[in-house]
Amino acid sequence: MEDAHGNVSDTTESEIQPPVHAVGEDDHVDGSTYQRSSKRFAASMQLDVSTDPEAPSCTWPVMMHNVSEGGFAFWSKRQFRVGSEIFVREFSADNDLPWGRAAVTHCTTGIKGFLIGAEFFSTPETI
Repeated sequence: MEDAHGNVSDTTESEIQPPVHAVGEDDHVDGSTYQRSSKRFAASMQLDVSTDPEAPSCTWPVMMHNVSEGGFAFWSKRQFRVGSEIFVREFSADNDLPWGRAAVTHCTTGIKGFLIGAEFFSTPETI
């Protein structure tokens, strides 16, 4: 590779492969295992998120950003503290689908509100 002064570096393709691979060729699947334990799938679907599924006032709709085997990310108008327990389910007009439990791993301010990352609890549970 050449720098701005025309000098050639000793960088090899294997040294730059992980970041290039992380971009991926398919915009729907991030096949990279670089700094990730499982693939992420881009998914734009409506979810219900709640801090207390028994209280309707604690439940609101959000838009999923991506999902993987270990967790998911979504856009929310509400901010969460890292470590908070949340409940999530696929949106249903009948509100009859089961809830899953997750823990918030990050909360980043973005254009659409807050991008929230959450990790599923290791044992699948519903309430």
